[in-house]
Amino acid sequence: MGADRWPHLPSRQVPQFKPEAALELITRWIKNEPFQPYNASCTAPPAVPAARRASVSAASKRSELSSVEAQIAALQAKAGALRKDLAD
Repeated sequence: MGADRWPHLPSRQVPQFKPEAALELITRWIKNEPFQPYNASCTAPPAVPAARRASVSAASKRSELSSVEAQIAALQAKAGALRKDLAD
């Protein structure tokens, strides 16, 4: 995926290791909203409202919980199969 595919978003401006900026970029992209203009004099991102931070971390926790519950279900099924094999 080169810069020719994303001419409005040069690779040198993609937020790497900057989760707040990445969230802002992806959110605007998904909602088909215009991107924030590049500001060369910016030294820090604007503060993210606490409500938005909380919703992101809650969504992340829900996702992790769902993944862990799926792993537990898979392990329980495997344990049941092993118990059955041992009983035979």
